[in-house]
Amino acid sequence: MESGLDPKRIDQFEAEVVPLLKGLLRRVRLYVFAEGLAYTSMAAVLCFTLQLAIDYAFRLRVDLRAGLLLAILLLLGMLSWRRLVRPFLVRITLEDAAAVVERKFPALQSALISAVQFASGRVDPVGTKSPHLVGRVIERAVQAVGDLPTGQVLHHSRARIHSALVCVVLLGMVSFTWLAPETVGTWFERNILLGSAAWRQQTYLIVLNDEDGDGVIYAPRGDDLEVRVQAQGKRPRQVSIDLYFASRKRQSHAMTAVGRDGYRFTVARLAEGLSFHVRGGDARNDDIRVELVDRPRIVEATVTIYPPAYTREPSRALRTGKSLIELLHGSEIEIRFKTNKALRRAVLLEGENEISEVAEVGGVFAARFFPKRNGTYTFQLVDQNELINKRPRQFLVRLHQDAPPTVSVKIDSAGDLVTPQAVLRVDLSAKDRYGLGGGVLICDLTGDPVRGSRIELAEIVEGSREATFSRTLVLASLGAEEGRQLLLRAEVSDLNDVTGPGVGLSSKYTLRIVSTEELLAELARKEQEYGQEFERLIEIQEKVRNDLLSAAGMVQHRTSRPPAINLVSLKRRQRQLARQVTHVGTQFQRIYDELVINRLGSDQVERRLLNDIARPLQVLADTTIAEAADLMDRLSKNASPVEFVVIDRLQEQGLVEMRRILDNIAKWEGFHETITLLQTIIKMQRNLRKETDDTLGGQLDDIFENN
Repeated sequence: MESGLDPKRIDQFEAEVVPLLKGLLRRVRLYVFAEGLAYTSMAAVLCFTLQLAIDYAFRLRVDLRAGLLLAILLLLGMLSWRRLVRPFLVRITLEDAAAVVERKFPALQSALISAVQFASGRVDPVGTKSPHLVGRVIERAVQAVGDLPTGQVLHHSRARIHSALVCVVLLGMVSFTWLAPETVGTWFERNILLGSAAWRQQTYLIVLNDEDGDGVIYAPRGDDLEVRVQAQGKRPRQVSIDLYFASRKRQSHAMTAVGRDGYRFTVARLAEGLSFHVRGGDARNDDIRVELVDRPRIVEATVTIYPPAYTREPSRALRTGKSLIELLHGSEIEIRFKTNKALRRAVLLEGENEISEVAEVGGVFAARFFPKRNGTYTFQLVDQNELINKRPRQFLVRLHQDAPPTVSVKIDSAGDLVTPQAVLRVDLSAKDRYGLGGGVLICDLTGDPVRGSRIELAEIVEGSREATFSRTLVLASLGAEEGRQLLLRAEVSDLNDVTGPGVGLSSKYTLRIVSTEELLAELARKEQEYGQEFERLIEIQEKVRNDLLSAAGMVQHRTSRPPAINLVSLKRRQRQLARQVTHVGTQFQRIYDELVINRLGSDQVERRLLNDIARPLQVLADTTIAEAADLMDRLSKNASPVEFVVIDRLQEQGLVEMRRILDNIAKWEGFHETITLLQTIIKMQRNLRKETDDTLGGQLDDIFENN
């Protein structure tokens, strides 16, 4: 050691004291192990002795023996853990050994514990203990231990008793095994290995029905079962049979003696399974199970459906036990089944009609067929004894038609009225579960079947299950004229080659072809309608603002606090107003879109209708009005004059913007009226020119005819 401590004293301590303490530790562990082993071995002998006695007295069934063995193993396992394993997991140090010695010899006054700590470096002498003092403590411990009878620390007599108990237990087990090897062997076979060995007895009862000795007797359901028993060894005065039915009914009967060693008992008309055992003298055999033999039946069946080839669907197996078979027309069914016994033949029936015999391969019967109609299919089974299944399993077949494709057609941004120069964008989508075949877009001009057309939809890839695309439709190329109607409809077929093909039809779109003037007049009517609606929204906004100012006055003059329900109502009205403004903006956007698709759009139209009306309306609804509604939400929870002022400014800004947009609507209406008037004048000029040309042409014809 450092700091002036004499190393010789440390070496003397480690040479004379430490080995003594380590030996004490080893002996403690050995004594603890001997004690645990004694308790565990005695408990094991007691448990297994009780197990042997109980089984010998009551001839336990294998399930009861298994339960008893599990309980014994759990008990011994817990005892072993507590007495053997857990004590070895406890860590014992030299200090613990020193403490044991100190408790036995208090005169040491902790000198031995302190010396162990100093020698192991657990207590640093530098700065806290004098090296000379530490040396004296170690020297004193060495001298004291050398003079003490350390052999008296442990209870050696107790350890000897435990060791003797272990030896006695082992000797007893070996002796019993040597004196009664057959008994021990039978116990081990029955209770440890859970076998079927029988205890040695004077009388043995043999059930002749159990020819295989497997404890199972097969009997026909509904027949009588005669149980026959033969006694061997000492003849019992009486043999009894105990019956345990599946319905938990129990019966005991005396068996009838037959001849010198025979006995019998008849169970009439077997209707349920049962088990029994016979007893007489000191014999009691294990339970024998009676299983009823049914007529031939299907015990396991799997149904596989093979869809038609055009579906490109894989075969699918139905859940085991399911007898309802749903499938498409043209599908093939394969039914594979196993029976409870060997059969002489099996026949597939549809109702009462025989379809075909079913072949067996490797113990599995398989029938494959195309059902042509809904119906019930069964199998007639005949076993080797010509017994027929009276209640055959039924397979209900239900055929389904392949649904045609679903088709939808949508014309983007178009109203009910279009002009001959309109260019439409037609959005089409088609879907079919098993694959699309092809399709056409039918454009029918009513009153002119010659000019109707069928446009092939090449975007539909054959076999694809879904198609979504757009087509541009130029009405001028279809020969559209004013006064006619254009009927649009899509037809899409599938790949059904069994009952089809199926054809899916979209809903029909009807568009009336009108002149530019008529379309503009209709759009002008809509603009006026939406403008009037917007004026009403301005009035609603003013009313909301006035109601809010009234509530603000109540707060400012501290007359009363505005009811929370009024503020909530104002918030709701404000949000409803935002939705209505958005709706008006959307309608003006639709008007602009209709002008564009009818080739009436221009930069001036976009600026006046879209930039000055539609887009500002959307911005107004999304910002100013929506922010005012959010502030009202906070105001309904905590009303303050500052919040009222902020909301009022927002609403004032919103009203200013709404009036500005309303002025733009009024200007647009005036501009639109001017354009409409000019187009009317142009149309009148065209009509006048046409009439003039027709008149001149007639006069020229008259001149040539007169000449």
